[in-house]
Amino acid sequence: MHKGIKWNLQFDKNMEQEFQKNYIEKSYNVVRIGLLLGVLLYSAFGILDIWILPYTKTTAWIIRFAVVAPVIIFTIISSYFGFFKKYHQLLLMVMGIVAGVGIIVMSACSKENELGYKYYYFGLILVIMWVHTFIRLRFIYSTICCLAITLLFEIVAIFVQNMLAGGMNGPYLPSFINYNFFILSANVIGMFASYHMESLNRKDFLQQKKTEKENEENKRKNVDIFKQKEEIIRKNNELEHQKEEINAQAEQLAHANKELEQLSIVAKKTDNAILIADINGHIEWVNEGFVRLYGYNLDQLFLFKGNNILNISKSELLKDVIQNGFKGRDAIIYETLTLTKFGDKIWIQTTLTPVLNEKKEVVKLVAIDSNIHDMKLAEAEILNQKEEIIQKSEELKKQNEIVEHSIQNMEILNHIGQSILSSFVAEKIADTVYHSINSMMDAAIFVIAVYNEEKNRLDVISSKEKEETLPFFSWDMNDDCRLAVWCFKNNKEVLINNYPDDALQYIKEIHPPIIGEISTSVIYYPLCVKAKKIGVIGVQSFKKNAYNEYHLNIIKNLALYVSIALDNANAYQQIIEQKEHIEKANAELEKLSIVASKTDNAVFVADPKGNIEWVNEGFTRIYGYNLNQLNIFLGNNLLNISSSPVLKDVIQNGFKDGDAIIYENLITTKFGEKIWVQTTLTPILDRNKNVIKLVAIDSNIHKRKLAEEEILRQKDELETQRDFVMRQGDKIASQNVKIKQQRDLVVKQKKEITDSIQYAKRIQTAILPQREQLEFIFKDYFVLFKPKDIVSGDFYWVHEMANLVFFAAVDCTGHGVPGAFMSMLGISYLNEIVIEKGITKPDEILLRLRSVVINTLHQTGQVGENKDGMDIALCVLDKKKMQVQYAGANNPLYIIRKTSKLHPFKDGQSHHVHVGGKDGAYILTEIKGDKMPIGVHIKDTLPYTNHTLQLQNNDALYIFSDGYVDQFGGEIHKKFLSKRFRDFLMMIQPLSLPEQKELLTKEFEDWKGSLEQIDDVLVMGVKV
Repeated sequence: MHKGIKWNLQFDKNMEQEFQKNYIEKSYNVVRIGLLLGVLLYSAFGILDIWILPYTKTTAWIIRFAVVAPVIIFTIISSYFGFFKKYHQLLLMVMGIVAGVGIIVMSACSKENELGYKYYYFGLILVIMWVHTFIRLRFIYSTICCLAITLLFEIVAIFVQNMLAGGMNGPYLPSFINYNFFILSANVIGMFASYHMESLNRKDFLQQKKTEKENEENKRKNVDIFKQKEEIIRKNNELEHQKEEINAQAEQLAHANKELEQLSIVAKKTDNAILIADINGHIEWVNEGFVRLYGYNLDQLFLFKGNNILNISKSELLKDVIQNGFKGRDAIIYETLTLTKFGDKIWIQTTLTPVLNEKKEVVKLVAIDSNIHDMKLAEAEILNQKEEIIQKSEELKKQNEIVEHSIQNMEILNHIGQSILSSFVAEKIADTVYHSINSMMDAAIFVIAVYNEEKNRLDVISSKEKEETLPFFSWDMNDDCRLAVWCFKNNKEVLINNYPDDALQYIKEIHPPIIGEISTSVIYYPLCVKAKKIGVIGVQSFKKNAYNEYHLNIIKNLALYVSIALDNANAYQQIIEQKEHIEKANAELEKLSIVASKTDNAVFVADPKGNIEWVNEGFTRIYGYNLNQLNIFLGNNLLNISSSPVLKDVIQNGFKDGDAIIYENLITTKFGEKIWVQTTLTPILDRNKNVIKLVAIDSNIHKRKLAEEEILRQKDELETQRDFVMRQGDKIASQNVKIKQQRDLVVKQKKEITDSIQYAKRIQTAILPQREQLEFIFKDYFVLFKPKDIVSGDFYWVHEMANLVFFAAVDCTGHGVPGAFMSMLGISYLNEIVIEKGITKPDEILLRLRSVVINTLHQTGQVGENKDGMDIALCVLDKKKMQVQYAGANNPLYIIRKTSKLHPFKDGQSHHVHVGGKDGAYILTEIKGDKMPIGVHIKDTLPYTNHTLQLQNNDALYIFSDGYVDQFGGEIHKKFLSKRFRDFLMMIQPLSLPEQKELLTKEFEDWKGSLEQIDDVLVMGVKV
């Protein structure tokens, strides 16, 4: 049971209320349809009352049309009112009981000489199944309802109809037992269905809640990122504010200096240092503030510094004024770092003002010095803070750029990974990786090499230098002077940025490259699959310090995809080779016995108690024991070999239903090796269904078990890589969902590849006729092939032999993977029958194909057995005679000819003729196939009909499966149907067959609209 759902189909109280509300809202339309179907069937079965209840049909009709039908109609109407939501389940349960009681009352009121007296109880089965499924009652309510109907049936049958009268010899006892069996069976099956449906609804509800929770989490993370962005903006605003404050202080300082210029020659007690000099700078007077600031009085100043103002200040501006005079007669302001008498260095701001006479001539200079040391220190501190803030801002900006770049690269890596995994050709994989890496980093030299175990070397399967492809070369594994060899042997990455200086930490000596130029920066990373080293990937640059950890991580992530893709390509090639091998061996498989003594599987025969009587050579190869050694070392009983509790139960208690059992066990061989073995234990039965022998077939599944463990290990490795990406910073937290999706996708693809299901599409595509073959055989043709799922149960088959062209459209039972397996069998058998056995008549081909399918699927025609098979339209076109022979199993052949003759074919057989096209210029002749499939059938002993038809130039032949005409769509969601299909074919006849394919495809998609495709679609057209 799904996590969160209890065995009694209940959630916690709050969630249960949410689920019930959701369940009611989602089931309204389905319930109304189910109720409408119920009232229609209940009323329609009233026709049977005429024959089954000839005397009491009036009573039955009153019950049907005056009681039950109105109750159901009332329930349908009430579903549109508010109170229905509150009493939804109760109303449906009461309505179901009324429907069941109606059947019981009709049977109870019938007369003993009426058929309905005994057989109308079968109607309860329909009611019970209807209640359990169609009207969407929850499990507990549907169970109570149907058990109440069953209990009432028992009461009426026993106490009203007295069906148990007469005891064991009573006339109605067999019927009563039969009714109980089927009604109780219907209850059990219905309860399973109701329980399963409600369980699925609850799982969907949990998934919906989980999705909503994940969406909320994503929104929360987006809010966090937005807050971080606002914080960065706030800091930038603070920087601007501090800059404005500094400018304001500078303005205030300038204003203060102007005020100083307007002061008089100054009072002696001012805190500023004031001196008066002549126009040549010779000092004439200083105030006390000068003494306090510099430590010198006038005499000391002359003694230690000299009598000129230039001896105090080194300002270039002052020097220029003394030498050249004032320009514009305005005061000047300058700053200098001055040394006091006490050795202190202080910053002084000087305002030098000229004193003018009446002629506007400078006669004196007045210098007012202010100690601005503290302000300078503060200003320096502010500047330092500003620089620090600017630096932090730049760091944040760079960090944001790194985050954005990382996000882009994650998306690029995800897209690249899908592109790499989608290919099964090593060269194409290498080209995809090369172009991808060059979009993210400097890869002037690129190489992918795989390990050649036979020759003990690394073979370079792809290498490029400056976008030019290099010729094939390899690295010997004994050459310790190659970085690629070191990387492969040690299974560690190589990252150097100054070759050859850094290379010596990995290799002993530096040798020139086998091909190409010497690079400066190098990255090599090992390629591994299932803990097995398969090769290396490397990039190189002619620039120094071209790579860092960031580039190494890109290569590391791509290496995972490349490893899996190369392994997939190798596995795909092995599957193709295995398929070819299987096809060649199919002819021999029919001749083999149940178990060949030379099989690789371990086979042994035992008595019902498990005592071993015989083992084959395969047993000795797997376990190391022959029969005598087995008896000596382990004993001669199956239980001494396997500790499986399943086997122990079978030996002690026997088989259930006589079916084979399969179990797995960890076995220790004669050589002490522990291996995983899968055993198929089959009982051999006599005529009385008693077990007389046991046949056990053991398969060594140790590699598969190791592969499963490897898949789990790789999953952990992917999770570790995801954690590494997450540690790059909180700024990429929003990408966690994408990383998880990417990890899940890779794990899912790995599982699909391991199970070989994903290969089914490519295998099926590979064995279908290729476009080049079809274009060589037909002058004008099309194949419209649209599988419903990844792979198809429909397939088309074409073969040319001398002047004969064989072509067929086949519809296998089912679609998806099961249908695809049937289609592969069909193609293999058609090749065998026509190509190997040389049978050319369509009816004989279908007879042989039916026989092979029945034998392969072990079909006997018994009740409950699978009815898998095929529908087919098979044509044999004789190009020389312009004739076509056709035989069909359920599927027809359409021939369209431009002619005025109503019956264009005279072969002595009846055909269906349809007139259509522009102005009725085309005649469509429908040659129907026989109404029996390729497979077991009530008519499987009858032959198929062979039709021979004389053709003319430009006759168009169409064969197809039922997927096109059965597709639901249009405004009222109904089937396309054969008539519309025939009319459309005749309407598009003036066009070439490729143009017809485009219009057929468009018509199908327009008709289907947003609805789901319900089946595989195959239409094949050929013009002669």
